[in-house]
Amino acid sequence: MSAIKGHRFHPFQSSQTPQIPKSMVISSSQSSKVSYLRTSPLLNYLGYRFHTTHLVMICVSCGVAQLPQNALGHIKNQHKISTTKEQKEQWNHTVTEWNVSSEYVIPSPTDRQPVELLQLHANAYCCNCCDYAALTISSFSKHWSIRHKSENLPPSERYHEGCVQTFYSHAPCTYFEVDVPIFHSTSLFDIYMKKEVPNYPPFDVTIPTAPREIPPLLYNTRWHEHLADYMTDKKQRRLLFTLAHPTHHTKERLWNLIRDYLNCVVDVVKDTNMRVRCLLVEYPR
Repeated sequence: MSAIKGHRFHPFQSSQTPQIPKSMVISSSQSSKVSYLRTSPLLNYLGYRFHTTHLVMICVSCGVAQLPQNALGHIKNQHKISTTKEQKEQWNHTVTEWNVSSEYVIPSPTDRQPVELLQLHANAYCCNCCDYAALTISSFSKHWSIRHKSENLPPSERYHEGCVQTFYSHAPCTYFEVDVPIFHSTSLFDIYMKKEVPNYPPFDVTIPTAPREIPPLLYNTRWHEHLADYMTDKKQRRLLFTLAHPTHHTKERLWNLIRDYLNCVVDVVKDTNMRVRCLLVEYPR
């Protein structure tokens, strides 16, 4: 890849190919590392794998670990897999022989390599002052108010988005940040967009000043007039975005209304004339 030393090209600048930083690329030795998972005919039947480093049983279907005393009940209730008396005895023997941990495991925060089979959660909120991570902004805000309320930092500098994992889905549900594995992204460009693009300063908002600058679809809907106050206020735009991603969306009537409306739009678009769909693509604004 070609790049001028000391210059960072904007992600949408097509005249140059962006240089992928070394921190974003996982080496071949990392991608082809030896697996730390162990299995057996019984584990294959139950849908578990044993992690020899963390000494936990991981459910393949759920992507989380289960304590050995809860594992058989989990697969029976969640995956409808029943066990015989002999299989239960064999399970207890395996748990004892392999020294499976019967307590909740808290991983080392210095280990940023993804744990095999554990589910990956993208776009999590990772604290910039400690190793805490959360899936929702409300959980992170609560953490900040308790642990870092004396830190005088603007909200945008309190956290960064990252990829996280957790061993257990139930309490204590402790998330930890991991490096994004290259096989988890569709391309190097996706990794570049995720890790590098947020570091660029935002574009200045361009507000149409003449009728000829307003696209036909926008001219008819007048959304640029309805949202004029939001276009120049970044904080207000963020609040507007939260309508699509509320903290407890199942309890928000407005969110359900918006979702149903968008589903109706999708159904209508599917039956729309091809020329109309082409216009929507041609004038996306």
